[in-house]
Amino acid sequence: MPLTSVGQTPPHAVQVLGGGSADTGTHVRSLTAGLVARGLRVTVCAPGGAELSYGFTATGASFAPA
Repeated sequence: MPLTSVGQTPPHAVQVLGGGSADTGTHVRSLTAGLVARGLRVTVCAPGGAELSYGFTATGASFAPA
């Protein structure tokens, strides 16, 4: 079932990741991939090195260093 009608902006989720463990970054990446696959726009806010380690943008999400 589509999340939005034609012409509407899809919902936007923002995930904030602190200096968590490797398991946390992996979990956030998994959640991000699932949300993007379901049509949501996703932004992950995390320390800059997290994008290099987990590749959030490779899932289709935006990344904002925090």
